[in-house]
Formats: sequence, structure tokens, C-alpha cells
Amino acid sequence: MNKYIKLSDFLKYEIKPFLCGVFLSRIMEEEVDGKHFFYAYTAFRASKAVFENDFPLQEYVPKLIKTMNIFSGYNNWFIQKATNSVVNIRFYILDDLNITKKLFIVLYIRR
Repeated sequence: MNKYIKLSDFLKYEIKPFLCGVFLSRIMEEEVDGKHFFYAYTAFRASKAVFENDFPLQEYVPKLIKTMNIFSGYNNWFIQKATNSVVNIRFYILDDLNITKKLFIVLYIRR
């Protein structure tokens, strides 16, 4: 895993509306090396209606990451997978408070 922020730190800082929307609509959980993480993700697929040469999806990824980092206020977005037809990017939060997904959402909304 490339980047993450600790949940205890994440809850201290201002959370921009863009990131609120991302986490409330696409929050997942994952264990990595014995550590519990929450993550938000976004995924894109190449359009069948657009030729790959007209819009090379993989070439757009760095601009997408930069934009996601600007709108979220953190530089934590990273590429999980990028091919000519699929792009997946993620924003990880280390659950250093050992809470459930449900409690994470409650704490997140109450901010």
C-alpha cells in the first residue's frame, strides 16, 4: 500500500465536502499485513463508444490523481490498477482506533 492516513489524525482535520461524498458512497474495508483499513475508491472503464486512441485512459490517470488530491485536500489517492481499459484508484485510512465500519460512518457524519 502506497499511502494512508491514520484514522485518529483524519478525524482531527477538516474534511472537504468532496471527500465526505466519496467516503459516504464508497467505503470499503481491507486487511493488509494484519492492519485494518477503511478505503474509498473510484473506478473507470474505457468507453466502447470512444476509440482508445482518441482517449487513452491510462494516460489520463496522473491528471485524475492530481485532481482527486486537490479536491480532497490530501495527497493520499493512489493508483490501485491502471490498464488501457480499467482504472481503479483508492484513498486508505488506517484504523488505528480499532472501530467498526458502522462506527466510522457515525463518527464521520457527526463531524
